Amino acid sequence: MFEDLFHQKLKRKIENNFDVTFGINIIRYERFNTCLNKIIVYNKSNPIDFLIFHIRPEPFLRLVKFYYKYLNYNGKRKYSLNIPLLKLLAPEKYDILILGRQFYSAPKPNNSKFHKFLVDLNYKAGNFLGNTKFALEKYFELVADIANYYQNSNIKLLLLGPALRTNTSYEPILCKILNDFIIEKSKNNNIEFIDGLGSYAENFDTFLDNTGIHVTGQYHEMIAERLYNRLSKEIERLVADKIEYIQ
Repeated sequence: MFEDLFHQKLKRKIENNFDVTFGINIIRYERFNTCLNKIIVYNKSNPIDFLIFHIRPEPFLRLVKFYYKYLNYNGKRKYSLNIPLLKLLAPEKYDILILGRQFYSAPKPNNSKFHKFLVDLNYKAGNFLGNTKFALEKYFELVADIANYYQNSNIKLLLLGPALRTNTSYEPILCKILNDFIIEKSKNNNIEFIDGLGSYAENFDTFLDNTGIHVTGQYHEMIAERLYNRLSKEIERLVADKIEYIQ
C-alpha cells in the first residue's frame, strides 16, 4: 500500500518527531534520457530545495538485456534486439509510465526454472555485448547531469542506492554491480550516497516477497530509518521546506 512505502514512512517519522506537517513530492522516471528534463520542468513550477534521487534496478536491467519485448505507443507488443553499440535502444524509446496507464493489463508472472534460465541467458548475452558497461555509464551520466544542474541551482542532492532483485540467479549479481559502481562514482564526484544494501546484501531474500522483485515493509522501514538518520541532522531547516523524491 502507498502509505507503507519508505517515503511515506519517512514523512510520518518527521511529522511525529518534530510535530510538523511535512510534504514529500514524487517524480517518477523510467527512461534515462527524459529524467533530467522532468526534474527541470518540475523545478520551474515547484522549486526544489532537497532531492533524494533513487537509483533503481529496473531501468538498468532493461538496458542490460539483449532481447527486449515492449509495447509501442499503439499498444502493440514488439520485439527488438538491444544493442547500444548499434544504436538499438528500445528501452529508451518508449515511456513505460505512459504506456502502462494507456494499455495496462494484469501481469502474468512465469516463475518456471526454464523461464528464469532464459531471462538470465538474456542478461548474460547483453553483458557479453557490453550492455552492462553501457547501462552503468548511462546511469551515472544521468546522475552527473542532475548533480551539475543542482549545484548550479543551489539544490541539495542525496543519492539512494538500489535494492536487489533475486527473481533469477543473475539479477542480484547485476544489482550489486550497479550498487558498487554508483558508490565508487559518487565518492569520486563528492555526491552524497545512502546505501540501499549495506550489510544486508548477503541475506536480502528476507526483504523480498516471493516474486524476488518487490521489497517488503521491513525493507521500507529500514530505508526510512536510514534516510531519517541522515536528514535529522538538518531537519530544523528542512521542515519549513519540502523534499522531492525521484523514483
